[in-house]
Amino acid sequence: PGGAFGGPAASAPLPPPKAIDPTERAIAPSAPPPLADTSKPATVAESGRPIAVGTGMGAPPAAPAAPPVDPTVQYSRSPRFDLNYTLDGGPSGVARIDLYVTRDDGRIWTRWSQHDGREAPLKVVLDTRFNKEVEGDYGFALVPVSGAGLSDGAPTAGAAPEMRLRVDVTPPAIKVFQPTADPNNRNALMLHWEATDRNFGKEPVAIEYAEGPNGPWKSVTAPEVVPAAGGGPAREPHRIDNAGSYSWQPPATLGGPKVYLKFTAWDLAGNRSEAVTPNPVLVDLTKPKARIQGISSTAGR
Repeated sequence: PGGAFGGPAASAPLPPPKAIDPTERAIAPSAPPPLADTSKPATVAESGRPIAVGTGMGAPPAAPAAPPVDPTVQYSRSPRFDLNYTLDGGPSGVARIDLYVTRDDGRIWTRWSQHDGREAPLKVVLDTRFNKEVEGDYGFALVPVSGAGLSDGAPTAGAAPEMRLRVDVTPPAIKVFQPTADPNNRNALMLHWEATDRNFGKEPVAIEYAEGPNGPWKSVTAPEVVPAAGGGPAREPHRIDNAGSYSWQPPATLGGPKVYLKFTAWDLAGNRSEAVTPNPVLVDLTKPKARIQGISSTAGR
């Protein structure tokens, strides 16, 4: 990747351009405290052991991202990404661009990497040998240096970042529990799950069913959408809040008494996990009834 590592930020103006020793170790500030996990559902299933456990998936299909909890923070599921920027220079041009990073919202700044000023977009690499805590919050600032050695200097302590980013490489954890009868609706099943992640947004969970283990999958929480003529992009599953339970009334068109269930959870960085029941779930909402018809002959007894 473009760039070399430098030392801690200072408040004095930068010296004229000079080569940076690539073996020099940057002094990174202490890692921020772990983010509080506030994403557990309001009610957690108490249906015994899970019948399916979610596993992290690769890059999700193209889909609109959920609205972030904090609109000033961007999210990335990778510690390596391209940073777009614009550049205004004078007659001497730009000799280099220094990338500064903060892990504590501007209290301490570290000169992270150096770039030649011709790299666009700028290649950012956060999983370096000295960055032991890759996940978490970052702030960024760019300091271009002119051909005459002039710049605004390194960001001072307390300077606000130009951009804030949260790196999250961990997919959500999801467990599926045995459905139970809905006590409030004799024609419905209560579906139970538990999904946790530090960076859930609004409506991060989708529930689908199918009559075979490989689909086709249909939404539990929304009416079935008929695909447009001529195909088109894959339908994005309808998402709901991470409430931990959902009352589902199976459709009358269900082909048999058993279905497979699929639960998918996304976080704001685009990580996703999926849990599919390995065995079909019995959908039988009938309560047996018996009617006495009278007695039969007792002769011979």
